[in-house]
Amino acid sequence: MDIIVCVREVVDLASPVKVLDSHTLNTNNLPREINPFDLLAIEEAVRWKEKGIAAAVTIVSIGSERTSDSLYKCLAMGADRAILVYQPHFEDLDSWEIASILGKVINSLTWELVFCGQKDMDTELGLVGFYLAEILGVSIASRAVKIEPSPERGKIIVHRKLQRGDREVVMLAPPAVIAIEAGLNEPRYISRRSLMAARDKTIERIDVVAIGLPLSKFEHDFPKIKIVAFSRPMPKKIFVPDSSLPPARRLHEVVSAGVRQKKATLIKENPGEAASKLIQYLSQKINIA
Repeated sequence: MDIIVCVREVVDLASPVKVLDSHTLNTNNLPREINPFDLLAIEEAVRWKEKGIAAAVTIVSIGSERTSDSLYKCLAMGADRAILVYQPHFEDLDSWEIASILGKVINSLTWELVFCGQKDMDTELGLVGFYLAEILGVSIASRAVKIEPSPERGKIIVHRKLQRGDREVVMLAPPAVIAIEAGLNEPRYISRRSLMAARDKTIERIDVVAIGLPLSKFEHDFPKIKIVAFSRPMPKKIFVPDSSLPPARRLHEVVSAGVRQKKATLIKENPGEAASKLIQYLSQKINIA
């Protein structure tokens, strides 16, 4: 079984980011790191290889030449191969663009599973995995906090994180995409010796144009999502309980900060019936056709 791990560089969250205008961030010359969720995906893939479940681990990333430093770290963690898709303006790509490029590269490789982070720490979108599964034409299991081979040969068992600490266990057959959630594992420490040894390996470089995606395509057909504005966080409001309430009730309001318990409806039908009920519910709530 060959595993491909999709990796993206993000700006170090501890770095001060300046807003140039209403919709542009200045991230030039800021330190970058591997997206923390992608680190979990790399660690899990390498563990599968060490256990003999996976035969090889390949890293695929989109970026510029400086992305090579992050790919060397991936190789130092135990990956067998690293592919850099050169795109000098990778920071301007949206989730659909990223998935389109990754899908083109992955389709040219041999693989059974694709691991990726549940979301990027800078955008918090978490769309690439779903887009990628659609482009590749395979199933996806998101928010994975535990992955293990099934006793049934050729199947994978994925434990998915739900709300309020609930878990859902699903079984799927490769090929598939699995989006990794926080808590799956603890990435290993990368020693200086392993990093130096990794730098003796070769990172394969592919130009976007070379895989059949001309730069003009991104100018005319994309982006699907465009940032129109940034805003600062809203100031926190100080909660003051209603003075007309009894003392016990006011104390309860203070302890809970006035938060009311939310109601939720769990749909337990098969995917087709669940989708129909969801569409019906949304139609009633927001009046869509």
